[in-house]
Formats: sequence, structure tokens, C-alpha cells
Amino acid sequence: MMINRLKEIFPNLTETVDSDSHYLFTYDDHMYGIPYADLTEQSIQLLEVLLPPMMRDERAMKWLAFLNKKTNEVPELIERYRFIILTNPKPFTDTALLEKSFNNIFEKELIYFQSNQTELIILEPMDTSEDPIDILPLVDILSSDLEMNLRIFESSIYTDIDGMPFLFSKTQVIARDCFQYSRKKYFHQRQALLIYMSQQLTENERAFFTSSILSEAVDDPDLLHTIETAIQCQLNISSAAKTLYMHRNTVQNKIDRFQRMTNLDLRHFEDSLTAYLAIQFLK
Repeated sequence: MMINRLKEIFPNLTETVDSDSHYLFTYDDHMYGIPYADLTEQSIQLLEVLLPPMMRDERAMKWLAFLNKKTNEVPELIERYRFIILTNPKPFTDTALLEKSFNNIFEKELIYFQSNQTELIILEPMDTSEDPIDILPLVDILSSDLEMNLRIFESSIYTDIDGMPFLFSKTQVIARDCFQYSRKKYFHQRQALLIYMSQQLTENERAFFTSSILSEAVDDPDLLHTIETAIQCQLNISSAAKTLYMHRNTVQNKIDRFQRMTNLDLRHFEDSLTAYLAIQFLK
């Protein structure tokens, strides 16, 4: 582990919130510091290469100390909040442009924590009357503009300030599981339950249920995408057609064909849920 190796070189390295006498950096969701008295200019340059960019934002440092239970003092009064977790296959060598893009889109200063070289966590404070920004459309737009391959996890919106440290920690665990077990680019916290459910089954069990439920449709990804979208649109054919850029008759024909293949009636809640779960288990 990198921290253990660094402790061998700098024995006085410790978790800290002291920003005056220590060189600070974050690693695996924790803030560490090395006394400046132990460092040379050359060793600082080396650390800047090896470690994620230092968190110099006083506001972010105070929030991280609270979220990691280093202090019980809430840095500022907020009414609501959510966490947004971003990951990228390549290290975030410079997050300034990414942070500027998010601040511009959200039209406010968000709070950023870089937990490791490939993961960035955002805390978004929200007013009670504020309508949350829809994050899903941002994934492809930001990936293209910033030349990254971003994947984003969005938490639920919370009002529990005292419970923030637990929610902060739990959200990271759930997000990392979603990134590991699914190839999707975007996840909302409510979708994580399906991923956890699928992981309770062995690979053979998932294959058994998906093939027995979906029948011949299991080998037709375009058809399954249409059915998944139709279910997400609550079988509103016009809405599904608009989402899929299809004629509504095409969508209806695909639904009819799927129902003939599977003997499922998507108008019935249990059949619709069964089909949706089976499609998710394929992912």
C-alpha cells in the first residue's frame, strides 16, 4: 500500500487536518499530512508526481474532515445535498477543467474530493426549492468535451446532516460495486439494488433465468433495448418511441413480438418486472 511505503520514508506522516504545518494530500478517502520540516523541495516535487493533486481548497478540507469523522463540526449549513462520484480509466492528472465544467453546468461552486487518481467525488449542496440538474445527459457530453471516458454515480438527495459521514462512506462503496459489476456509464443509487440482486446469483443461475424468461429474445439486444425502454416509460408507446427515435408502430410491433416470444404480458406488473430484471441480469 502506498501509504505504508510513504510512512517508511516519512515516519511522521499521519492523518491530519492541520493545513499550516503539514503538506496535505488525500488518498483513499482520507486526508494525510507530512510535516514541512521533514520535506525538501525535491521530495515535494516527487510527491506531486506520485500522488493525486493536493486539496488546497479550505472549504473542501473542512468538509472532508467532517465526512471522515475527524471533527463533529459541520463546516456550513446546508438544507439538502447529494454525492456525485466520477471515475475515469486514466488518472485525473488535472481536475481544474473538469471542476470548472461542472461548476458552470450547475451554476454554483461544488465541493470536490479526489479520493484516488481515477476517482473524483462531488458534494453538491442544494437549497430546498432547488430543482436538481439531470446528470444522465452529462456523461457523454463531458466525456466528449474533456476527452475522457467518464462513468458517473449519482446518490439520492438527502437532508440528514448528522448522517452525512455514514452516507458518504456507504455511497462510495455502492458506487464502486456498480462500476465493478456493470459496464454502464451512469448509475443512480436506486438502480444499485438490481446490481446487488444480480450478484447474489452465480453466473450459471443468471444464464438459466435470463434464457428461460427471455427465450429467443435473449439473443436480440436491439429488441431487449426497446423492451427495456418501453418498461422504463411505463409502456407509454409515444414516450418510448420518442426516446428511441422510432415510429410508435415500430415500438408496438417489437413489444408484440417480444410478448409472443416470451409469453409475458407487459401490461401485468409481475410480467413487466420479471422481463426488466432478466434484461438487467444480462448486463
